[in-house]
Amino acid sequence: MKVYDLVTGEEVELPSAAIPSGRYRVTQPCLLNGEVKLSRGAVLWRTGPGTASLAPEDQPKQRVSIRFVHAPGQSTAHDVIDLSIAAVVESWSPEVDTTSLPSPLLPAVLRDRMELMFPEPDLERALATGQWDEIAVRPRLDMHYVPETLPVARAKRVQASAVEHLSQHSELWARRSISGVVPSKVLARVSEDDYAIYENVVFARLLDSCSHWLNGRIAEVRAIADGQSTAIQFEKSDERHRLLIKRICALWGEAWFSEAEDTQATRETLERLEQMRSHVERLRRAGVYKRVPRSAKVSLRLRPTNIFQYDRRYRELRPLWDAFASASTTDRASESERYQSVAARHAAFRNYVLLLLCHALRDMGATRITSTRLSFHVGPWDLEIDAEDIGEVRIQLFACGALLRSRTLVILLTKEDEVVCRAPNRSILYAADLTTASAIESCDEDPGVLNPFRFFAVERIRQILEKDLSSLFLDQYPPTVGRVPRHVLDRLSEPEVAVLSTAGDRLVVLPSAKAPAAVQYRWVSDACAGNLETASRLKYAIGLGQWLIRCRACGVSASGPDISADDRALRLVCPSCRLETTLRTSPVRSMRTRFTDWGTGFDLCGGVEVDLPA
Repeated sequence: MKVYDLVTGEEVELPSAAIPSGRYRVTQPCLLNGEVKLSRGAVLWRTGPGTASLAPEDQPKQRVSIRFVHAPGQSTAHDVIDLSIAAVVESWSPEVDTTSLPSPLLPAVLRDRMELMFPEPDLERALATGQWDEIAVRPRLDMHYVPETLPVARAKRVQASAVEHLSQHSELWARRSISGVVPSKVLARVSEDDYAIYENVVFARLLDSCSHWLNGRIAEVRAIADGQSTAIQFEKSDERHRLLIKRICALWGEAWFSEAEDTQATRETLERLEQMRSHVERLRRAGVYKRVPRSAKVSLRLRPTNIFQYDRRYRELRPLWDAFASASTTDRASESERYQSVAARHAAFRNYVLLLLCHALRDMGATRITSTRLSFHVGPWDLEIDAEDIGEVRIQLFACGALLRSRTLVILLTKEDEVVCRAPNRSILYAADLTTASAIESCDEDPGVLNPFRFFAVERIRQILEKDLSSLFLDQYPPTVGRVPRHVLDRLSEPEVAVLSTAGDRLVVLPSAKAPAAVQYRWVSDACAGNLETASRLKYAIGLGQWLIRCRACGVSASGPDISADDRALRLVCPSCRLETTLRTSPVRSMRTRFTDWGTGFDLCGGVEVDLPA
């Protein structure tokens, strides 16, 4: 069966080996697991453990087995990432508003997760009363009898079938007498305590639910605490460039919390949750829990029993059981509901990436062209963002109506294995990394992982855009316009037009701060009256030459002494932040942007630095 590989951007045969969830799109209407209807272009998501099946919708019996890569160890820690992404983009639409942008970092909704949540206070009180410890040590029991062959002296009750059993097993005879057989052993009834009564099974499974819940919540609160400590350290850091700190701190806005109060609240909540988990794990290591079989299960809806009704210790279990059952609805969801849940998370992450793009373009000084499409004007280029295809965001750069460059951002949800993308115009982005030891890292090691806990998320997107724009500038340097009419050449060769130089029927427009772009555009409009095509190409060349004049880091425009350029090389230094841009066309085209008064590297300076070819 043919599928579309999002990583390579090509149609391939569906692999027989294990595949990552979310990497492939179906190329025809299909049925997943015989229940989930997938339209053409839908993504293959894992909806549960084990294998899955895929079949064409018009031929449901021609099923193909699918195995998904699965890393379940980190799954409980990613709820907070999904929650954060959904909270960031909940009230924002990329098609409607790109001026009032919400912060992409640590949404304020995380404040609610820093306190104990229902039913954790009830669980804390139940553990504090000691009733659960009493159940573990002195549980309610039942008694049952099992047949067992014992020496006659130890047999207190004889099984009804003991005579028949003895007649069939002569090895149990001590001797034969004239009146019959004298047995050495006999089939006796032995009484045993039965711990696996219904109420004790409920208690054991409730301990399992508490353990699972507390593990997830502790991972969640630790992630928030890591985000807090990283943000505080970042704000106080003197190693990173001041402009990078200013840009990232400006993103916090109302999304951040007070340092003293919220840090203390997070620490106290984490301590209480860990105490509860320690208590629960102690109950699971001994007592009645060890005597109840792991295979013993109970339904979500408990049966009313006399013990639950009249035993004070067991009566307190029922409210907590109902609370955890209502909080954990995943197991009761259908295949279609689980698929829609994953698809909704994926759509939220796509909107989150679009939000990062809008933030990065705003930092780069881009202006939106239309209100109906995500179209921007950045430098001399028109940039269009297309997110119609599921799992892909295309960024296209145009000039004079021609497509110059296209880049595709591949939107995957979780990184479950190492994927290598060899296509130079495709970038893979994840919301979370399941291959690391910790679900949420405090540092930005993987440039493809973007979420509200990654403070460099906007800078990562900006770095992608800056490299593409700089690569275009490098390829087209020096800005040259060919086949210029003679009368236009004559008008633009006058002494006052010093930044335009002629070479045959070509005009070379070198970057210069001697004349503002508006003045140069006026020269071109006057010289090219009636020749719109030539005027358009000349204005693009002027815009290309003027792109670096306004500093990309601080926005300060360079003056005459700050720039030196010819058709072979260029050097420009910002008079304010000392951002230096150097370019050479020989022997190999290269371009580098760095701060002369600071260290180099993404962690220190952000996405402004460029080094081409990489």
